[in-house]
Amino acid sequence: MNRLSAWAPLGVVIAFALVRALLARTPESAPESDDALEHRLFSAVASDETSMRHEAAKAFPTDLWSRDDDFHKRELQRAHDWAQSHHAGLGETLDAVDRGLREHWPHNNPSPPATTTPPCRPRAIY
Repeated sequence: MNRLSAWAPLGVVIAFALVRALLARTPESAPESDDALEHRLFSAVASDETSMRHEAAKAFPTDLWSRDDDFHKRELQRAHDWAQSHHAGLGETLDAVDRGLREHWPHNNPSPPATTTPPCRPRAIY
């Protein structure tokens, strides 16, 4: 009897895991991507590039590389928010942004999106 009581907690955990696995629902699948959706996604992410770059320039006035890095952090957050709100994968979202940049898709940004990265140099202030 003592041996059986030693294995009882493991049996309970296994039974619980088995029940959870059998009753689990499959995750909601992401909607199929189409060109119109990808164009809307790109426009949503790229439309505020000028203002996001302006905010990044305030944070790093003398360091172009860090400024660009800060902008891309903001851009990633914007893409992540869009992906979550539209039940899409972040990878597919970033692929659409990349495709839009390469193919020069239309957007609401007053200036064209930057497609280059400044070189990384030591900061002026340590």
